Amino acid sequence: MRVLIADGQAKLRFALRILLQQQPGLQVVGVAADASELLCLARSAGADLAIVAWDLPGLKPGELVRALRRLCPEIYIVILSERHERDAWRMALATGADAFASKANPPARLMAVIEALWRNWRTKVPPSNTNNPASPLEGGRMISAAAGCEGE
Repeated sequence: MRVLIADGQAKLRFALRILLQQQPGLQVVGVAADASELLCLARSAGADLAIVAWDLPGLKPGELVRALRRLCPEIYIVILSERHERDAWRMALATGADAFASKANPPARLMAVIEALWRNWRTKVPPSNTNNPASPLEGGRMISAAAGCEGE
């Protein structure tokens, strides 16, 4: 599974890259610090999964998810946020993201979310490509770990 990482924090981008590169079957194909970089990479990287910070500089979160979904309708989108309450993941999923993970949780929680999406990817379950927060994943329940280009 080919993965894009997008976060405004350099240390977090580095840590995520190291974590994901250690996982068999995952390949980091791009790292972005802002929305325009992410959208540029999305056009060319052929990623299957994007891990995107909710507060990524450049676009409002909902606009970013919708723009990424327009460019790459088949990509799975995981939103990372410093917020971990239920309202945060509901907002993320309502914008069209497939899953949510809190930055406050241990890495194992994020990996559990990625593994669930990976199972869907391997069995060709399509990502959510609507703004419907009730889109089914994992047997009908949403996945959550919470408890040089110009833009478009």
